[in-house]
Amino acid sequence: MQPQLADTDPWNEVKQFTSALCEDTSLGTEVLKARHRKTVRDNPIFLWLPERQTFMDELIRLEERGKHANSACQCGDEDACRSCTIQSHVNVLLHRIKEWKDRFFHPVSLKTMGLCVQLGHHPGTTCRRPKSACGNDFVVIDVHGIHEIALDFCGCITPTCDCYSVFLQMVIEWRNCKTLKRSGCGHDPDGVHSTNGDLAVLCPACPHPGKNLPDGWETAPNQWKYRLFLAVDTNFHLKHQMVSSNEKDPGLSRGWGYFVDETEYKCHLNSLTGIAQEKSTCVSHNTVNMADTKSWKSLAATGVGTVDCEKYVNMDYLVFSALSNFSALQRINILYDMACQWHKKLWPHLSMLPPHLHFNRDGKVIKFFMPKFHLAVYIEVCQTEFSFNWTSGVGRTDGEAPEHGWANMNCVASSTKEMGPGARRDTLNDHFGDSNWKKVTALGRALLRKICDTVASEKEHRHALNDFQNSITESEAGTTSLSVWRAEIKAWEVDHSQPNPFQSRVATMMQAAVRLELAKQNANELEDGSVIPLHTEVTCSVFLSTGIDLEHTQPSVDQLKEEEEEEEEEEEKEEKGFMAYTCRQAHIRRRLAAVFRESWRKVTNLVALGFDDDLPVEEDDGPSLDEPPCEDIEHA
Repeated sequence: MQPQLADTDPWNEVKQFTSALCEDTSLGTEVLKARHRKTVRDNPIFLWLPERQTFMDELIRLEERGKHANSACQCGDEDACRSCTIQSHVNVLLHRIKEWKDRFFHPVSLKTMGLCVQLGHHPGTTCRRPKSACGNDFVVIDVHGIHEIALDFCGCITPTCDCYSVFLQMVIEWRNCKTLKRSGCGHDPDGVHSTNGDLAVLCPACPHPGKNLPDGWETAPNQWKYRLFLAVDTNFHLKHQMVSSNEKDPGLSRGWGYFVDETEYKCHLNSLTGIAQEKSTCVSHNTVNMADTKSWKSLAATGVGTVDCEKYVNMDYLVFSALSNFSALQRINILYDMACQWHKKLWPHLSMLPPHLHFNRDGKVIKFFMPKFHLAVYIEVCQTEFSFNWTSGVGRTDGEAPEHGWANMNCVASSTKEMGPGARRDTLNDHFGDSNWKKVTALGRALLRKICDTVASEKEHRHALNDFQNSITESEAGTTSLSVWRAEIKAWEVDHSQPNPFQSRVATMMQAAVRLELAKQNANELEDGSVIPLHTEVTCSVFLSTGIDLEHTQPSVDQLKEEEEEEEEEEEKEEKGFMAYTCRQAHIRRRLAAVFRESWRKVTNLVALGFDDDLPVEEDDGPSLDEPPCEDIEHA
């Protein structure tokens, strides 16, 4: 008996492609265009979105107690014949059936009863050219048992189906459901659409009011324990090509994870297109100075910014999107490698952000820092003003946490570069969540290791500090200076408008400036006739600077000597002509070095005689300048 068709199931609808349609040239152009006009079914993600809650509920239900392996079928209480049973189970292939036989019910599979799954066609229909699964032993392992299924593939002559693209869409949907379940959003009575940034794995070490802060923390002493550290950085390896669009591929996590809502973000940027990027007045930072001039051809995104494209309008939106979740905190530290420039107009730019991102900073203490690794390239004022080392309550924070995360994310840059915008964001959200989960699970081991290192380092630094302070307080002037300096530090820590005690108050003179001053001094002394030169070309200042240069070049000379010794064995294997040439060049270099040493010793002797006639004159014991014998020279 041929089973009747079940109710139409849009998830199992398959387009029937025939070669006749492609070969029929008699059809008009308008008819063909109408037949090929794209609909919502051309993008299965849009078809799946209205049913996401159903999938979510079913996933959570199946991960509960589930059904017992011997549970009877619940499709109906009345007995049915074989044909009716097959017809009622066309869409439910994993039910367990019992057949009345020999005065009692025996377990029987739908496969032995004659139910066959036909791929590539509507449920309940068969293919004219079916192809059975290899060995006819297709097995499905479910949560409530193992099932044998009769499975036939479609043998119709149709264009090749892109199964890989279909599989990728399934992966995206499955990954989104698992993320919603793990974050608890799938259990929300209001549904998954009430989710708002809850898919991110939060850091348990950060202060979260109502979660990990004690009652009355607002008025508790030692408020530095409740400070929030926000690290801001950008990864320009995570570029994105101009592939698809947000209309065609909006993604499944629309601002729920680690990315802001794309629609609101792009609207904000479009409203600020006329604002030019401020140039850096500290150092020439190409990321900032060339933000409006760089040519990023065929790129929809030049990178990914994180609060863990560096135009300030981009980072303003990202930072205040993150701060909107911490509006109750009173002390916030923001870490950014361009904080010295970015913070200058940050608060005036706040009014240009959307209303829901406006941040009330009344009664809050917000400090800006620059990561330690980046700090050395900035001017001296920025190095002291934005340094962790000169600020209390920040420990030994280095501010380079985003860089560690980028090192793990760079490996997916090539994979996500040519994805659609929504698929790219969902994929990166998944990788970011995995990275955060690994850090959270390893947090206990990491803190234990750091505490052990801190205890030993604290003892070592405390002894060094005590020894240094004792050396200063040995004199009365040192004790007074130390007391004044401590008072300046306390005043500056309370109010940064006070003089910064860590800034140098003595002008620094470089070596080139010292040489210039010595040269001017020698010229004045020669004009006055107060000094009689001992050498026509080498004065005392030239003598000192040349000696310093020789000292600096000594390591490179030693390295060259080691390299020559390593190459000596290889040179012996070369032909005699090459050996003769090498021998000749080595002799010339030894002669030049010997001449230079001889000249230097003469100048040294003259300077020594100028100070004291009783000083012994150094004899030249350098190598002979005569050409050493080399039996291969005649072959050069």
